[in-house]
Amino acid sequence: MLEEWATLLEHSSNTLEEVTLENRYLCSERLDRVLNPGVTDPAEWGAHSIRKSQNYLFPVFAKGWPKLKKLTLTGMGTPEEVAEAVKHLEPKVEIKQSLAMSEEIQGDATPMQVSTPQEFYDE
Repeated sequence: MLEEWATLLEHSSNTLEEVTLENRYLCSERLDRVLNPGVTDPAEWGAHSIRKSQNYLFPVFAKGWPKLKKLTLTGMGTPEEVAEAVKHLEPKVEIKQSLAMSEEIQGDATPMQVSTPQEFYDE
């Protein structure tokens, strides 16, 4: 799945002016805290998902983005990791980053709808 997102970004990089990527955590109960991948237990909050996202999506931003004006990255790693990955885009591109917040799932969501896709684990 991340390969498809990377390909889409690569093929549209010459025309996009704004990109937002979010890596949020789904849970059935409301959590009133920020999930910091540098502090929060990785087994509990998806460090694997963050690393896979970085491996596939960060390299895309190494290529030319002639029209990009704004890049927003949420839950894509620690502030230091994100800053290092996209620093070459500044000052031309406004970069905003934040840690992930949990996303509460309500209603009749099934485990298949909220589970991490199997592709994250296939190597």
